[in-house]
Amino acid sequence: MLITSKTPEGTSIKLIFTSDEMLGYSRVRRGQGFSFKLPDGSFLKSREERKRILSLAVPPAYEKVWICMKPSGHLQATGIDDRGRKQYRYHPAWHEYAADRKFGVLSSFAAMLPDIRKAYRKSLAEAELSRDRVIAGIVFLLDHTGYRIGNSQYEKENKSYGLSTLLTRHIFEHDERLKLRFRGKSGKHHEAEIENPALLKLISELQDLPGQHLFRYADDAGEYHDVGTDEVNQWIKDASGGDFTAKQFRTWKATILCAQMLKSEPPAETKTFRTQALNEAIKATAAQLNHTPATCRKYYIHPTLLRAYEDGSLYKIMNA
Repeated sequence: MLITSKTPEGTSIKLIFTSDEMLGYSRVRRGQGFSFKLPDGSFLKSREERKRILSLAVPPAYEKVWICMKPSGHLQATGIDDRGRKQYRYHPAWHEYAADRKFGVLSSFAAMLPDIRKAYRKSLAEAELSRDRVIAGIVFLLDHTGYRIGNSQYEKENKSYGLSTLLTRHIFEHDERLKLRFRGKSGKHHEAEIENPALLKLISELQDLPGQHLFRYADDAGEYHDVGTDEVNQWIKDASGGDFTAKQFRTWKATILCAQMLKSEPPAETKTFRTQALNEAIKATAAQLNHTPATCRKYYIHPTLLRAYEDGSLYKIMNA
Protein backbone atom coordinates (compact mmCIF):
# COMPACT_ATOMS: atom_id res chain seq x y z
CA MET A 1 0.00 0.00 0.00
CA LEU A 2 1.26 3.46 -0.92
CA ILE A 3 0.70 6.72 0.90
CA THR A 4 1.84 10.19 -0.05
CA SER A 5 3.45 12.26 2.68
CA LYS A 6 6.00 14.99 3.12
CA THR A 7 9.46 15.01 4.62
CA PRO A 8 10.14 17.43 7.53
CA GLU A 9 11.64 19.72 4.86
CA GLY A 10 8.33 19.76 2.97
CA THR A 11 9.32 17.54 0.02
CA SER A 12 6.58 15.22 -1.27
CA ILE A 13 7.39 11.51 -0.99
CA LYS A 14 5.58 8.20 -1.49
CA LEU A 15 5.93 5.70 1.34
CA ILE A 16 5.38 1.95 1.24
CA PHE A 17 3.83 0.15 4.20
CA THR A 18 6.44 -2.28 5.49
CA SER A 19 6.77 -4.84 8.27
CA ASP A 20 9.62 -6.62 10.02
CA GLU A 21 8.08 -9.86 8.78
CA MET A 22 9.43 -8.92 5.36
CA LEU A 23 12.95 -9.78 4.28
CA GLY A 24 15.42 -7.26 5.61
CA TYR A 25 18.96 -6.60 6.72
CA SER A 26 20.18 -8.05 10.00
CA ARG A 27 22.82 -6.42 12.17
CA VAL A 28 25.90 -8.32 13.36
CA ARG A 29 28.72 -7.05 15.52
CA ARG A 30 32.16 -7.00 13.91
CA GLY A 31 35.02 -5.63 15.97
CA GLN A 32 33.96 -2.36 17.58
CA GLY A 33 31.18 -1.71 15.10
CA PHE A 34 28.47 -3.45 13.11
CA SER A 35 28.05 -4.96 9.70
CA PHE A 36 24.78 -5.69 7.96
CA LYS A 37 23.75 -8.96 6.37
CA LEU A 38 21.44 -9.49 3.45
CA PRO A 39 18.82 -12.26 3.62
CA ASP A 40 21.13 -14.56 1.60
CA GLY A 41 23.83 -14.26 4.27
CA SER A 42 26.18 -11.98 2.33
CA PHE A 43 27.38 -8.70 3.80
CA LEU A 44 26.14 -5.33 2.60
CA LYS A 45 28.79 -3.51 0.56
CA SER A 46 26.98 -0.37 -0.61
CA ARG A 47 28.36 2.67 1.22
CA GLU A 48 25.26 4.69 0.39
CA GLU A 49 22.94 2.05 1.82
CA ARG A 50 25.12 1.66 4.91
CA LYS A 51 24.96 5.44 5.41
CA ARG A 52 21.15 5.28 5.28
CA ILE A 53 21.08 2.48 7.84
CA LEU A 54 23.42 4.27 10.23
CA SER A 55 21.29 7.41 9.97
CA LEU A 56 18.46 5.44 11.62
CA ALA A 57 20.51 5.58 14.84
CA VAL A 58 19.45 2.18 16.14
CA PRO A 59 21.06 1.95 19.61
CA PRO A 60 24.02 -0.47 19.86
CA ALA A 61 22.36 -2.31 22.77
CA TYR A 62 19.37 -3.42 20.68
CA GLU A 63 19.19 -7.13 19.85
CA LYS A 64 17.48 -8.93 16.95
CA VAL A 65 17.67 -5.83 14.80
CA TRP A 66 15.69 -5.86 11.54
CA ILE A 67 16.30 -3.14 8.97
CA CYS A 68 14.06 -2.39 6.01
CA MET A 69 15.66 -2.88 2.59
CA LYS A 70 13.42 -0.21 1.06
CA PRO A 71 14.46 3.42 1.70
CA SER A 72 10.82 4.44 1.25
CA GLY A 73 9.42 1.93 3.75
CA HIS A 74 7.28 3.56 6.43
CA LEU A 75 8.85 1.25 9.06
CA GLN A 76 12.62 1.42 8.77
CA ALA A 77 13.88 -0.74 11.63
CA THR A 78 12.93 -2.70 14.73
CA GLY A 79 14.94 -4.10 17.63
CA ILE A 80 14.65 -5.43 21.17
CA ASP A 81 15.90 -3.11 23.91
CA ASP A 82 17.61 -4.10 27.16
CA ARG A 83 14.21 -4.48 28.86
CA GLY A 84 12.99 -6.94 26.28
CA ARG A 85 10.65 -4.44 24.62
CA LYS A 86 10.28 -4.15 20.88
CA GLN A 87 11.24 -0.70 19.60
CA TYR A 88 10.53 0.87 16.22
CA ARG A 89 12.25 3.33 13.89
CA TYR A 90 9.98 5.02 11.34
CA HIS A 91 10.67 7.05 8.23
CA PRO A 92 10.68 10.80 9.07
CA ALA A 93 7.90 11.34 6.52
CA TRP A 94 5.77 8.79 8.35
CA HIS A 95 5.87 10.95 11.46
CA GLU A 96 4.65 13.88 9.36
CA TYR A 97 1.83 11.75 7.93
CA ALA A 98 0.81 10.48 11.37
CA ALA A 99 0.81 14.03 12.75
CA ASP A 100 -1.42 15.24 9.91
CA ARG A 101 -3.91 12.46 10.61
CA LYS A 102 -3.76 13.13 14.34
CA PHE A 103 -4.55 16.82 13.96
CA GLY A 104 -7.04 16.13 11.17
CA VAL A 105 -9.50 14.45 13.56
CA LEU A 106 -9.26 17.19 16.18
CA SER A 107 -12.02 19.35 14.69
CA SER A 108 -14.37 16.35 14.66
CA PHE A 109 -13.41 15.59 18.25
CA ALA A 110 -14.15 19.18 19.27
CA ALA A 111 -17.59 18.92 17.68
CA MET A 112 -18.39 15.79 19.71
CA LEU A 113 -16.84 17.01 22.97
CA PRO A 114 -20.15 18.46 24.27
CA ASP A 115 -21.73 14.99 23.91
CA ILE A 116 -18.84 13.39 25.81
CA ARG A 117 -19.13 15.96 28.60
CA LYS A 118 -22.89 15.50 28.82
CA ALA A 119 -22.36 11.73 29.11
CA TYR A 120 -19.77 11.86 31.89
CA ARG A 121 -21.74 14.44 33.88
CA LYS A 122 -24.83 12.24 33.70
CA SER A 123 -22.88 9.15 34.78
CA LEU A 124 -21.10 10.97 37.62
CA ALA A 125 -24.49 12.04 38.99
CA GLU A 126 -25.59 8.43 39.46
CA ALA A 127 -25.92 7.09 42.99
CA GLU A 128 -24.73 3.56 42.26
CA LEU A 129 -20.98 2.89 42.14
CA SER A 130 -21.23 1.39 38.67
CA ARG A 131 -18.55 0.63 36.10
CA ASP A 132 -19.98 3.41 33.93
CA ARG A 133 -19.71 5.96 36.72
CA VAL A 134 -16.14 4.96 37.56
CA ILE A 135 -15.01 5.30 33.94
CA ALA A 136 -16.83 8.64 33.70
CA GLY A 137 -14.59 9.88 36.53
CA ILE A 138 -11.49 9.05 34.50
CA VAL A 139 -12.88 10.78 31.42
CA PHE A 140 -13.68 13.87 33.51
CA LEU A 141 -10.02 14.01 34.58
CA LEU A 142 -8.82 13.46 31.01
CA ASP A 143 -10.88 16.44 29.92
CA HIS A 144 -9.85 18.77 32.74
CA THR A 145 -6.18 17.89 33.16
CA GLY A 146 -5.01 16.60 29.78
CA TYR A 147 -2.93 13.97 31.59
CA ARG A 148 -2.11 10.67 29.92
CA ILE A 149 -4.44 7.71 30.36
CA GLY A 150 -1.60 5.34 31.36
CA ASN A 151 -1.52 1.55 31.12
CA SER A 152 -0.61 -1.44 33.24
CA GLN A 153 2.59 -2.15 31.28
CA TYR A 154 4.09 1.27 32.05
CA GLU A 155 3.03 0.89 35.66
CA LYS A 156 4.70 -2.51 35.95
CA GLU A 157 7.90 -1.77 34.03
CA ASN A 158 8.56 1.87 34.91
CA LYS A 159 6.56 2.53 38.08
CA SER A 160 4.95 5.40 36.21
CA TYR A 161 1.24 6.09 36.22
CA GLY A 162 -1.58 7.62 34.23
CA LEU A 163 -5.17 8.45 35.14
CA SER A 164 -6.48 4.91 34.68
CA THR A 165 -3.73 3.37 36.82
CA LEU A 166 -3.78 5.79 39.76
CA LEU A 167 -3.41 4.26 43.21
CA THR A 168 -5.32 5.32 46.29
CA ARG A 169 -2.06 6.69 47.73
CA HIS A 170 -1.95 9.22 44.88
CA ILE A 171 -4.92 11.01 46.46
CA PHE A 172 -4.22 13.21 49.48
CA GLU A 173 -5.63 16.13 51.42
CA HIS A 174 -3.83 19.45 51.63
CA ASP A 175 -5.25 22.58 53.26
CA GLU A 176 -8.64 20.87 53.40
CA ARG A 177 -8.52 20.28 49.66
CA LEU A 178 -8.27 17.00 47.80
CA LYS A 179 -5.39 16.63 45.35
CA LEU A 180 -3.91 13.95 43.16
CA ARG A 181 -0.15 13.67 42.81
CA PHE A 182 1.68 10.98 40.88
CA ARG A 183 4.76 10.11 38.84
CA GLY A 184 3.94 9.99 35.14
CA LYS A 185 5.78 9.00 31.99
CA SER A 186 9.51 9.77 31.93
CA GLY A 187 9.44 10.44 35.67
CA LYS A 188 7.43 13.66 35.31
CA HIS A 189 5.46 14.60 38.42
CA HIS A 190 1.84 15.62 38.04
CA GLU A 191 -0.38 17.37 40.54
CA ALA A 192 -3.97 18.57 40.23
CA GLU A 193 -6.63 19.80 42.62
CA ILE A 194 -10.03 18.10 42.60
CA GLU A 195 -12.92 20.51 43.06
CA ASN A 196 -15.92 19.02 41.26
CA PRO A 197 -18.44 17.81 43.90
CA ALA A 198 -19.56 14.77 41.89
CA LEU A 199 -15.96 13.67 41.32
CA LEU A 200 -15.07 14.26 44.98
CA LYS A 201 -17.98 12.05 46.01
CA LEU A 202 -16.91 9.33 43.58
CA ILE A 203 -13.30 9.34 44.78
CA SER A 204 -14.42 9.20 48.40
CA GLU A 205 -16.40 6.05 47.62
CA LEU A 206 -13.56 4.52 45.59
CA GLN A 207 -11.10 5.00 48.44
CA ASP A 208 -13.23 2.69 50.58
CA LEU A 209 -12.92 -0.21 48.14
CA PRO A 210 -10.40 -3.02 48.68
CA GLY A 211 -7.19 -2.96 46.62
CA GLN A 212 -4.51 -0.43 45.77
CA HIS A 213 -5.87 0.94 42.50
CA LEU A 214 -8.23 3.87 42.72
CA PHE A 215 -10.50 3.31 39.74
CA ARG A 216 -12.14 -0.07 40.35
CA TYR A 217 -15.61 -1.51 40.03
CA ALA A 218 -17.45 -4.65 41.07
CA ASP A 219 -19.05 -7.01 38.55
CA ASP A 220 -22.37 -8.79 39.04
CA ALA A 221 -20.62 -11.52 41.04
CA GLY A 222 -19.12 -8.97 43.42
CA GLU A 223 -15.56 -9.36 42.11
CA TYR A 224 -13.51 -6.19 41.74
CA HIS A 225 -11.72 -5.18 38.54
CA ASP A 226 -9.29 -2.37 37.75
CA VAL A 227 -10.45 -0.15 34.89
CA GLY A 228 -8.37 -0.77 31.76
CA THR A 229 -7.33 1.65 29.04
CA ASP A 230 -9.39 -0.20 26.45
CA GLU A 231 -12.51 0.21 28.58
CA VAL A 232 -11.97 3.96 28.80
CA ASN A 233 -11.42 4.28 25.06
CA GLN A 234 -14.55 2.25 24.33
CA TRP A 235 -16.54 4.46 26.71
CA ILE A 236 -15.34 7.54 24.79
CA LYS A 237 -16.31 5.94 21.47
CA ASP A 238 -19.77 5.06 22.77
CA ALA A 239 -20.35 8.52 24.24
CA SER A 240 -19.15 10.39 21.16
CA GLY A 241 -20.30 8.10 18.39
CA GLY A 242 -16.88 8.60 16.81
CA ASP A 243 -13.56 6.80 16.61
CA PHE A 244 -11.91 8.84 19.37
CA THR A 245 -9.65 7.78 22.24
CA ALA A 246 -8.11 9.25 25.37
CA LYS A 247 -5.21 10.62 23.31
CA GLN A 248 -7.40 13.27 21.67
CA PHE A 249 -8.00 14.92 25.05
CA ARG A 250 -4.30 15.65 25.49
CA THR A 251 -3.95 17.16 22.02
CA TRP A 252 -7.11 19.22 22.52
CA LYS A 253 -5.95 20.42 25.94
CA ALA A 254 -2.58 21.54 24.59
CA THR A 255 -4.18 23.41 21.70
CA ILE A 256 -6.75 25.15 23.92
CA LEU A 257 -4.17 26.11 26.56
CA CYS A 258 -1.90 27.63 23.93
CA ALA A 259 -4.82 29.48 22.30
CA GLN A 260 -5.89 30.97 25.63
CA MET A 261 -2.36 32.15 26.38
CA LEU A 262 -1.99 33.74 22.97
CA LYS A 263 -5.38 35.44 23.26
CA SER A 264 -4.40 36.97 26.59
CA GLU A 265 -1.44 38.69 24.96
CA PRO A 266 -1.86 41.89 22.92
CA PRO A 267 -1.24 41.46 19.17
CA ALA A 268 2.47 41.63 18.42
CA GLU A 269 3.27 44.22 15.78
CA THR A 270 6.47 42.69 14.45
CA LYS A 271 7.51 39.20 13.42
CA THR A 272 10.19 39.18 16.10
CA PHE A 273 7.69 39.92 18.87
CA ARG A 274 5.20 37.38 17.45
CA THR A 275 7.87 34.69 17.47
CA GLN A 276 8.83 35.57 21.03
CA ALA A 277 5.21 35.57 22.24
CA LEU A 278 4.49 32.28 20.47
CA ASN A 279 7.54 30.60 21.97
CA GLU A 280 6.54 31.78 25.45
CA ALA A 281 2.99 30.44 25.00
CA ILE A 282 4.30 27.08 23.81
CA LYS A 283 6.75 26.94 26.71
CA ALA A 284 3.98 27.65 29.24
CA THR A 285 1.69 25.07 27.63
CA ALA A 286 4.44 22.47 27.69
CA ALA A 287 5.08 23.16 31.38
CA GLN A 288 1.44 22.48 32.27
CA LEU A 289 1.45 19.16 30.40
CA ASN A 290 5.01 18.19 31.40
CA HIS A 291 6.34 18.20 27.84
CA THR A 292 9.39 19.78 26.30
CA PRO A 293 8.41 22.84 24.22
CA ALA A 294 9.67 21.12 21.05
CA THR A 295 7.51 18.04 21.66
CA CYS A 296 4.50 20.15 22.54
CA ARG A 297 4.81 22.26 19.41
CA LYS A 298 5.36 19.35 17.03
CA TYR A 299 2.96 16.75 18.38
CA TYR A 300 0.29 18.41 20.53
CA ILE A 301 -0.57 21.95 19.47
CA HIS A 302 -2.60 22.13 16.27
CA PRO A 303 -0.42 23.68 13.54
CA THR A 304 -3.36 25.74 12.25
CA LEU A 305 -3.39 27.64 15.55
CA LEU A 306 0.31 28.40 15.25
CA ARG A 307 -0.04 29.57 11.66
CA ALA A 308 -3.07 31.73 12.53
CA TYR A 309 -1.07 33.50 15.21
CA GLU A 310 1.95 33.96 12.98
CA ASP A 311 -0.08 35.51 10.15
CA GLY A 312 -2.16 37.67 12.50
CA SER A 313 -5.55 36.06 11.78
CA LEU A 314 -5.96 34.44 15.22
CA TYR A 315 -7.37 37.56 16.90
CA LYS A 316 -9.89 38.07 14.10
CA ILE A 317 -11.09 34.47 14.52
CA MET A 318 -11.31 34.63 18.31
CA ASN A 319 -13.04 38.01 18.39
CA ALA A 320 -15.50 37.25 15.60
